[in-house]
Amino acid sequence: MNCRHVQNWLGAFIDGEMAGGDMLNVRCHLLNCPVCAKEEQELRLLKRRLRDYRSVEPAANLDDRIMTHIRVQTAARQRPRSWYLPIIAGMAAAAAVLGGVVGAAHRQATSGETVATEINSDASAYTSADPLGGVDSAMASNNETR
Repeated sequence: MNCRHVQNWLGAFIDGEMAGGDMLNVRCHLLNCPVCAKEEQELRLLKRRLRDYRSVEPAANLDDRIMTHIRVQTAARQRPRSWYLPIIAGMAAAAAVLGGVVGAAHRQATSGETVATEINSDASAYTSADPLGGVDSAMASNNETR
């Protein structure tokens, strides 16, 4: 047996859960391998400490406290949720603002005088600045023919 096999079988060896031949092979390996022998001693110590560890009694009313907590959590999940109300209010406000903007734009677009004034002011902005050279005169002549 090699160290890996022995270390895998140490728990069963210590608990006496191995067949006679396998138990003898592990014992022989432990006599000749200080690394595995140290691992066996540490595992025996750990098992002894776990056995000697005293259990703690739970509080007398622990089950009542747990059940009360479960009931409170269940009741909280069954209450109607109000998280969506601010979202609906926000959506309504956004719709109102959008409606106002669209209405104002529609009123402005149906007023021919206002639209013509905006077109003329846009055309003058294009003709006053000539970043491409010569384009402003073409745009000005197009706007004049309209």
